[in-house]
Amino acid sequence: MQLYLTNDEIRNIKISYQIIMKNSKCFANHFYDCLFEFSPLLKPMFKKKRSIQELHFMELLNSAISNINRPQEFDGVLKKLGRDHKKYGVEVNHFTLVKSAFMLALEHILKGKFARDVECAWSNYFDRLAAPMICGLCDK
Repeated sequence: MQLYLTNDEIRNIKISYQIIMKNSKCFANHFYDCLFEFSPLLKPMFKKKRSIQELHFMELLNSAISNINRPQEFDGVLKKLGRDHKKYGVEVNHFTLVKSAFMLALEHILKGKFARDVECAWSNYFDRLAAPMICGLCDK
């Protein structure tokens, strides 16, 4: 796993994030549509109203972008989030589904701006963010 993003990756993420934020409701909605299409069995894990869940998703993404230059400071939050998700039945293998849904939602929102370098940057950052969450999920 790549621990640090390059300056080009950070720049690509920040630029594309501006587009995402202009369409944040559509992005979050598309993400959950993709996720539940991939695995309808995940849907019962989400106890909150979908609009609330989408808002929390976007708040987490905003925090991730705010901390992109200092990811170690965000690791504690992510690890706790992983521990919290354990009570909902989240498993490590779910992260692959979530990443796939996330990447498809990015492709949908960014359209022609979803170039290979942007895709790689987001993929690397997703993996970087998921690692401490998985550690928290696996804590005894």
